[in-house]
Amino acid sequence: RDARITIVTALALALVACWATPVPTAHAAPANDRKAQLQERFKDRYAELQKLLSAGKVGETPSGTIEPVSGGLDKAAQKTVDAENADRAELYQILAKEIGTTAEKVGRINGARRIKELRSGQYYKDDEGRWQKKG
Repeated sequence: RDARITIVTALALALVACWATPVPTAHAAPANDRKAQLQERFKDRYAELQKLLSAGKVGETPSGTIEPVSGGLDKAAQKTVDAENADRAELYQILAKEIGTTAEKVGRINGARRIKELRSGQYYKDDEGRWQKKG
């Protein structure tokens, strides 16, 4: 159990560091270069994703992905969601390799963090697969 708590703590710290701290790219290792590129891509999509989340069109999932809440999305919104999910999956792989765990575990920790950080009125999928509106 202590080892699991240590892994969860390490994953949480790695995720926070990756999204909140700029990674220097000059003379950095390839994984750090790629993390920096992913950070820029996340920042570029942030406003659009917040708009989709606030409009109730998409929500966060426990696995750390974004999904449409109901019905389909227009082409531009779907492209944004697809790009975000692809980049998240790649980041989860990088972080998992760095700390010796699975991308699925990294995604679940990030999913829980993102759900916790949602604003009132935004949607998330619960562990049973049902959409819930953050109160």
